Amino acid sequence: MRSSHHCLGGWDPVPPTESADLGTVDAPWGQISRNQHERGCVFRNVCFRAGGEWNYYAPLGEFEEVETLRAGVDVWSRGGFGRNLPPKDQPFRVTHSALPAEVGWLRSPTLVHVSLFAPSNFGHFLGNGLFPAFHAVWRLLGAAAATDPSMQLLFAGPNQTDPAHVQRVRRRCMRAKAGGVGGTPAAGRGCVDERIPERISKFVEGLVPGLSDAPPLWDESLARLAARERGGLICARRLLVGVGGLSFATVYEHDDAAGAGTAQGEAVRRRPPLPLWSDFIEHMSRRLLRGNGAEDAESARTAVLIIKEGRRAPTGRAFERIRAAVAQLLPIRLRVVDPSGLSIREQLRIVSRAPLGIAPDGGTSLLGAFLPDGASLIVLGSLERWVWANDRRVRAFYCTPSERERHAHCDAGGSSDCYEAEAVLPCIKRRMLPRARAHAALTWPALLNSAANSTRGGQGQRRA
Repeated sequence: MRSSHHCLGGWDPVPPTESADLGTVDAPWGQISRNQHERGCVFRNVCFRAGGEWNYYAPLGEFEEVETLRAGVDVWSRGGFGRNLPPKDQPFRVTHSALPAEVGWLRSPTLVHVSLFAPSNFGHFLGNGLFPAFHAVWRLLGAAAATDPSMQLLFAGPNQTDPAHVQRVRRRCMRAKAGGVGGTPAAGRGCVDERIPERISKFVEGLVPGLSDAPPLWDESLARLAARERGGLICARRLLVGVGGLSFATVYEHDDAAGAGTAQGEAVRRRPPLPLWSDFIEHMSRRLLRGNGAEDAESARTAVLIIKEGRRAPTGRAFERIRAAVAQLLPIRLRVVDPSGLSIREQLRIVSRAPLGIAPDGGTSLLGAFLPDGASLIVLGSLERWVWANDRRVRAFYCTPSERERHAHCDAGGSSDCYEAEAVLPCIKRRMLPRARAHAALTWPALLNSAANSTRGGQGQRRA
């Protein structure tokens, strides 16, 4: 009988030395059994019980000696942000029998289990949540399945858009921070932000429709759906799991450095390629920006300066100085974009019309991925450089803040790694803005022509 599951191994420069497990593709058994969080798998006929148990109905000849797949659902990437994260697994109970007659079925033929790792900013939700889902479906089921709007997302854990859940987590955290029962002051650092439900709701409502017409599910909602069925089971025809290793933040560490030009025993850090990143952005743009007419976009072309508060960003007064300086050097209008005051669709609509953008480093900069094909983006830092190296649509230029030892205190408080305008303005004005203009002028010669529009401050200032 045909296997009802198959897997794809994560990117690994070390060739596999062991044979593959039954029904798998490009995934040695040792890699699966040691729970390395480096592969995505698709299982058919997985059912969820009202009590929260996951059941895999294995066909004849598959996992005959196994009663439980301990790492059936691994939702955190081993290499996320280069740190060793604890696994967050939910085991499968392997059932060697046909599906019961009375089961309920989820409407969507394909369900993708996604971990919202650090979901409270745009870049993490996009690159560590939605992109791995798109990537895994494309690799395992093909491009048609990845662009099928009937795909449904299953987010790991409790519903993070629920304020009551966040309040419970925050109260536990604050008790630990105070040194109460169940924790120490050190354990309570970084308690969950009360604004997280609002932020995640904004991302769910604004970005999930770029992949799916179906509303997302949460782990806790499966038990309620199962309880409504006569047999107490709700089933997925196809369930994709273990997609965390496909996120843009993944870093693989290999202890054996033989042949890598490093000393024996020294860890080698590698990042996987992201060949589908631009396909993902183009697909999301087509779905989220339908009706954004080309004629209207052309008439409204402006450069954008994306601002944010908090870590690794210019202070408020630095943003204003950067805006004034850049406005004088551009032949088109410069628009300041504050994502916090705009819906996701409004943010994407604005940046999708801009031939040139400037953004601080971090998750906010990923809004620049939705600039039009051929645009230039000046990033104030290089934290997300690996993403831009894999982006075929947008050309990124980098101005890393200088004199980091003299960071200014952030306007939002709680950190001192922000910076003043002098840390980036010389780089912007003398080096990267001329290059970014020259690149964008190749795509929009009538709009941004470096030869015809030299750095005459008067004209740029009037239009700004």
